[in-house]
Amino acid sequence: MVGNGRHLSDQYSVYFTYTLREWFEAIETFTSHTVTPLEVVGRGDLAYAMVRSTFTVVLKNGASVSDESTGLNILRKKADGSWLISPMVWNSNLQPMQ
Repeated sequence: MVGNGRHLSDQYSVYFTYTLREWFEAIETFTSHTVTPLEVVGRGDLAYAMVRSTFTVVLKNGASVSDESTGLNILRKKADGSWLISPMVWNSNLQPMQ
């Protein structure tokens, strides 16, 4: 899901105006990015973290874009003791662009 991008079709809401790759390729620079943990729970080598995130980017066309989202990160503990985010999902908290 790409921020609060406009849906291409209400019937197929997973399709957006940009693919995730196109979105990141369009970014010139991140001007801010904050991740705030809301809840972190773990047992053994598996954990999840609910987070709230905000960011602002400047696109290569000069436009500034901001979003805020809520996400879920699933983490797995590696043999060396570090934690790896396995899947990560997020949804924009903003209304879709018209």
